Amino acid sequence: MQKRNVSERHFRNLVAVAQADGVLDEKEKQFLLERAAELGLQSENIKTIINQAASLNFEVPGNEEDMEEHLSDIVCITMVNGVIEAKEYEVLIHVAEKLDMGKAELDQVIKMANVFED
Repeated sequence: MQKRNVSERHFRNLVAVAQADGVLDEKEKQFLLERAAELGLQSENIKTIINQAASLNFEVPGNEEDMEEHLSDIVCITMVNGVIEAKEYEVLIHVAEKLDMGKAELDQVIKMANVFED
């Protein structure tokens, strides 16, 4: 039960960040569906969470490992269209701050993600 709650919170956070610009485009939806499957979420829960996208808020994970995984996935979803837009970067900075990370650490995570994307 605990693992499922952590996975659902993780997925809700991803959806909240993806929705931050007001739009869930097809590439973002595809990323979210793939990640939800990896997290072992059931399709009924996935649909419910996506339908609530506009009202979701980012919840700070409970431990460092979850924080790092969240940030990594959040960077990936903001890069799904090939570039991090200014509004998305603002969201990333906000999330990093909630995770007690500085801008320099965030930029390093983004840089590392870019290396893996190429």
